[in-house]
Amino acid sequence: MRTCKRIIRYTGSHFFCLQDMQKGVYYFVYETSCTKYKGGAMEKVDQSYEVIKKIKSIKEAIHHKMHHQFKALNLTAPQGMMVGILMRLGELKMTELTKEMDLSMSTVSVIVDRLERQNVVVRRKSDADKRVIFVSLAPAFKGESEERFRQIEKDWANNLSRATEEEIEKILEGITILETLLIHTKE
Repeated sequence: MRTCKRIIRYTGSHFFCLQDMQKGVYYFVYETSCTKYKGGAMEKVDQSYEVIKKIKSIKEAIHHKMHHQFKALNLTAPQGMMVGILMRLGELKMTELTKEMDLSMSTVSVIVDRLERQNVVVRRKSDADKRVIFVSLAPAFKGESEERFRQIEKDWANNLSRATEEEIEKILEGITILETLLIHTKE
C-alpha cells in the first residue's frame, strides 16, 4: 500500500480502516476481504474471500442438515447420500454408484463395506460377468427407511420452495458459473 494511507480505525485483530489522503478513498479491511469507499459508494476490492466464506457456510449447513436427518437412521452423511441414490435409482453397478456419488471407487467401496456390515445394502456379483458388482438396498432396511427418505427429500424440496423461480434460476446460474471457473482453474 502507498505511504499516504494511514490507519484511521482499528477494531480488534480482524478489522481496520485505511485512508488514502490524496484520493479521498477509504479502504475497510476485514480479514483478507477489502471494501473501498469513495464518494458515498462502497466497492469490493477482493471478493474471493467472501465467495470462499459463503461456500464454506453452505457446505457446513448442508453437512449439519444431512447429519441431523441421517442420525435417526444411524447413517453418516455420505452413507445417507448413497442410500438415497439407491432408493431413487434401485440396484446399481459399483461403477455407476461411483459416478453418481462423484467419489473414488475406493471411497465408495469403504462406504459399501460399512453399509453391508450394518445390513443396509446387499452386494452381489453379476451372473454374466463375475467382475461386475451390483449394490442394492437390503429389503428389510428399504422397508423400514423408505418413508424416512421420502420425508428427507420433501424437506430439501421445501427449502427450495421458499425461493421464487427467478431466485432458483439465479442460484443455478451462479453455481454453474462458479463450477465452470473452478474447473477451468484446475487445468
